[in-house]
Amino acid sequence: MSSIGKLMKQATRMQQQIDQTTAALALAREQQEQLVNADERLRAQVSQLLHDRVQAGLIAACLELQELAET
Repeated sequence: MSSIGKLMKQATRMQQQIDQTTAALALAREQQEQLVNADERLRAQVSQLLHDRVQAGLIAACLELQELAET
């Protein structure tokens, strides 16, 4: 095989490696975005749950205070 042939073969292998690396990077970025989105959804759910619990507690306390004030 000539030197040019060897270089062409090496260049082809390098391009395949670049293509594989580029595809792996794109997949990693997509997975990272999915993780960030899942984290944001979870944070929103926790926030809503805490808000609802605090609100329910405040309403219960308010009702108890009203009841005590009436007695």
